[in-house]
Amino acid sequence: MPWQRSFQLKDFNDFWRISPVQFYNGCGALELQKSLLDKGKKKKWPEWEKYTETAVGKDEFYVGSSPMHYALTDLLYENKDHPRYRREIEEIRAFLEQELQRPLVTLSKTLHVPLPFPDSVIHTQGVKSYNQLEHLFGSNGYLNQLWDADRICAALFGEEDWGRVNRVNHWLSNKDTSIARNNTKPQKVKDRCVCFGIGKDFTVCIDASTKYHDFPAFGMRIRGLREVDY
Repeated sequence: MPWQRSFQLKDFNDFWRISPVQFYNGCGALELQKSLLDKGKKKKWPEWEKYTETAVGKDEFYVGSSPMHYALTDLLYENKDHPRYRREIEEIRAFLEQELQRPLVTLSKTLHVPLPFPDSVIHTQGVKSYNQLEHLFGSNGYLNQLWDADRICAALFGEEDWGRVNRVNHWLSNKDTSIARNNTKPQKVKDRCVCFGIGKDFTVCIDASTKYHDFPAFGMRIRGLREVDY
């Protein structure tokens, strides 16, 4: 079947509600704001983290993790030919593509540590965080050029098939996906943030400074989460 019978999309004045989206700890609806957070202002990662903590408490839109971003895009891609929602899905795709013409930050950060210990990706979903251990260093390039593409995609997006990740992002941007990262292990612990942007390719950067670089962000919010214990 080219689309899911359970798929639903509601168009409100200032946001879309899409379901069922698969999250780290369950399934529910994801609401995407039709404008960037805080009127498109740029903030450093710790500032967005604090912004999100406040927004969750007020039931407002906040910054999503990289798996949240990917889960949304993947679900839209899966249902792009839906007979009822095709027009709305294309509208959301065009919005995402337009805003990603400059890098946007997620509420996921990478922690790079010296050998022999693995690095980690810390994803914040609302007020909850979870940690993915993985060696993140390696060469930059397109996913089809990286020997560890499946592992990197699993750590960053929750999707182990790099080919699937590339197809989903190519549908969104008409560009192949590349990874920008540290090429070697650091001598001391470094924390970096995960950003997306569309240029000559769909770039996923996992080496942007949390202290010195500032970015705008999409506004997201989870609704009706049905949690599952794994």
